[in-house]
Amino acid sequence: MRTLLAGTGTDWDRRGHRLTVLAACPGSAAWAGDWQLAEPDSGDAATLLALATVRRALRGRTTTGDAAAACATAARMLPDDPTPGSARCSSPAAPAPPTNAPTPSTRFAPATPTTTTPTT
Repeated sequence: MRTLLAGTGTDWDRRGHRLTVLAACPGSAAWAGDWQLAEPDSGDAATLLALATVRRALRGRTTTGDAAAACATAARMLPDDPTPGSARCSSPAAPAPPTNAPTPSTRFAPATPTTTTPTT
């Protein structure tokens, strides 16, 4: 596993795909947790654990807080890897869009004309 992930280098698409497939395997969260305990500085182990934890949260087998924390840890360990961020976005704990974000009804609404009154 270590060799497989190390061999992807910065090919983020391939790396993300491999991690996603591995995280879908039964028992991947336990296996990734053991790997992280054995190698606490392994960003690869942290990222696999993050993806596996998100999958578990989506199934209601762990909390959304656990998923968010695992993704944040992986992102800190591998800041150039977009995989933990994408996992965080698919997590049930993903942040809501900002309240000031335009809604579909206001984004394309015609501008309200403004009138000016001449000053005398």
